Amino acid sequence: MLFWGTIGVSRLTMICSTPCESTMVAKRFISSIPSTMSELLDVSAIKRLQDKTVERVVVAVSGGVDSTALLHSVAAATVVSRLEALHVNHGLVANADQLERAAQKSCNASQVPMTTIAVDVSTGGSLEASARKARYRAFRDFLQSGDLLLLAHHLDDQVETMLFRLFRGSRVVGLEGMPAERPVGRATLYRPLLQHSRSDILTYARDQGLAWVEDESNAHTTPDRNYIRHSVLPTIEARWPGVRNRLLTRLKSDSRARDLLDKQSFMLLDSMRLDTDCLNLVGLQELEVDTLVDLLGAWLSALELPMPPGNFLREVAAAIVSNRRVGVNFGELEVRQNRDRLYALRRLPTADKYPFALSVGQINVSGGSVTNRVVKGSGLREGDYTVRFREGGETLRQGCSKSLKNLFQESGLPPWLRDRLPLIYRNKELVALAGVPGWGFSMQIAEGYVATAQESGFAVSLYLEDRL
Repeated sequence: MLFWGTIGVSRLTMICSTPCESTMVAKRFISSIPSTMSELLDVSAIKRLQDKTVERVVVAVSGGVDSTALLHSVAAATVVSRLEALHVNHGLVANADQLERAAQKSCNASQVPMTTIAVDVSTGGSLEASARKARYRAFRDFLQSGDLLLLAHHLDDQVETMLFRLFRGSRVVGLEGMPAERPVGRATLYRPLLQHSRSDILTYARDQGLAWVEDESNAHTTPDRNYIRHSVLPTIEARWPGVRNRLLTRLKSDSRARDLLDKQSFMLLDSMRLDTDCLNLVGLQELEVDTLVDLLGAWLSALELPMPPGNFLREVAAAIVSNRRVGVNFGELEVRQNRDRLYALRRLPTADKYPFALSVGQINVSGGSVTNRVVKGSGLREGDYTVRFREGGETLRQGCSKSLKNLFQESGLPPWLRDRLPLIYRNKELVALAGVPGWGFSMQIAEGYVATAQESGFAVSLYLEDRL
């Protein structure tokens, strides 16, 4: 309805005799729009929701006040032909089920269908980062091409994000905070409430008589963002009232420089990219450190990874430029070099070293799985085998005995994966190496153990969760 009000304002402006008169009429017209439709969603947000390329609008609902207010405002505006809600239950707080019920209740009240996805959050590393990773994986799995995902981040969230990145030493572009819009999987993520404060949203929710549940974890000050919210910002604002708006205004005034820097970085990134998670190391070594830091930041941003602190990117850039081997990690992110390529990878847990009997099917191992399929006329001749892992000095007989070290170097299997590779033994003899499809490493079989055309054989592969 607000959209139609905008059309009405345009028509009124056309028939008024002077700009001043048209402005007064327009203001009176806008003031007549019901507050339930205008307080949270501005004209630009309404237009974005009604874009012809949007096939479905999905509101991410947590059961808290912010997403409850966003869902209500979108549903009340009645400008979306297909509106749904998505709730991700992380199961991390005692009242997780209560939050889910609150989200469902608000969806029922607005007659919006809701889908719930329960996720498992890894306990390794930062719990915040792990929860975010699980949440965005759920988003990507659920969303389709043409979807517009709405998140209820607001002005206070934006300021907290910028301070968090500032304290971590993020690059200049990272200090801009959360973008209003960006891709997420096959869909688009949109944040329509970034101009509203937490207080604005709370006032709206109370005025509309909405019901919500507070996430118990928001009161804890152990997470960095919560500490900024409860301890840092109140202290700063007590000294400098209104600092949030001034901070945002200052950062927005520099947006042209940041936009230009981003465009240059992404153009350079396209010329260096060999694969989604892989860059041309030879080309990177010709760049200056500062340029390389911005390019690496653009790369991680394109991969939808949390932005590491600036000193992490500078450490990687300095190693590249000085031709030192790159192998660093930050949280769940790992940046590694193999030959003339630079990879951004998921950090894998410590490798298992326990032997096990090779059986047909899938066997879970640390960081992935070993799959053994029965194939006809190829592979490792069927039999009883044991899987072990590298200790050093192993050889594989292929015409002549070849050390695994030489075999790995010839094949280009990355050094950090070699201790994870399943070695297949018949009694005490090494007879095969599992293939690693994700890294282009084919299964290697010793002479005399290859299945003939009339025999069935084993095709053994190691699938890892490191590639993005």
